Amino acid sequence: GAKHFKLMLLDAISLNPNGVGIFISGDITDNGKESQYEELFAIYNEVMSETGANGVNYPMFFAIGNHDYPSAAGAFLSYATLPDGSHPTDTSYDFWFNGYHYIMLGSDNPSGLYSSFTSETLAWLDSALAENRSESRPTFIFLHQKAVIRMVQLHHSILLQMYITKAKKHL
Repeated sequence: GAKHFKLMLLDAISLNPNGVGIFISGDITDNGKESQYEELFAIYNEVMSETGANGVNYPMFFAIGNHDYPSAAGAFLSYATLPDGSHPTDTSYDFWFNGYHYIMLGSDNPSGLYSSFTSETLAWLDSALAENRSESRPTFIFLHQKAVIRMVQLHHSILLQMYITKAKKHL
């Protein structure tokens, strides 16, 4: 909980005092209650106040995790912050920060072990990935739950590769 979050922040700052921010891939609360967000941000503000005197004040960005979902329409969207200080309007959102593109991807069905996405979310993701795309600059994607689509494709790719290798041995 709270103690570990504070230690994580202090470790991140001491290990990388020239970092640009804190990026979290979800589950920042136990069950999405506003009081849990309040506690998290009280700790964050306390640490940033302490380290700010040393010139370290990282912004914090986070994706939604399955434990954060009970409040998806409320607390999460109120506490998630974009670099300009505004808040996202959906649990999947993107922003540019220090010249890099960040995508925070939230599952459209948060109740399972794996994430799933509607065709609308996938179309949005395609568009976001194409935005100002440059081969010399990475895009950072944060997703809390496993992406089953990619796992299935990888599984099929491995099976296909095994089949081709086995077939070549018999030629």
